Amino acid sequence: MNSTQLFALLTSESWLAPHALEEDGHAPAELGDAAFEYLLKFCELNRNRLVDRIDAERSGERTPTLIYRITRLLLARWEASKDFRFINTLFKFRAKKYFDKLPGDPASARLMARLNDTFSRVLKHD
Repeated sequence: MNSTQLFALLTSESWLAPHALEEDGHAPAELGDAAFEYLLKFCELNRNRLVDRIDAERSGERTPTLIYRITRLLLARWEASKDFRFINTLFKFRAKKYFDKLPGDPASARLMARLNDTFSRVLKHD
């Protein structure tokens, strides 16, 4: 996988399907293990300049929308696998204030509520 393929997944029509609006922990884009590993690597390598990196791709989607989708994918993978690399990346997103860039819509508010609940549970278990 490469960044072109990653952004093709992030901008695919599957995000517009009715089931994509449901936030039941499942990501609308079906990614295999290799794609999730690439997403994790992409986020790690670009963690200090993620917004600039997304803007540089010129994918046709707004940056806040892509941050939302990346966040949903990372959270879905954490919930499915409990692989701490994914929650650690989300903690880094929070520290870098990337969540402040999320769209101000109800879906983003629900995602933030899920994230805050998840962060709270993870920190209680440490």
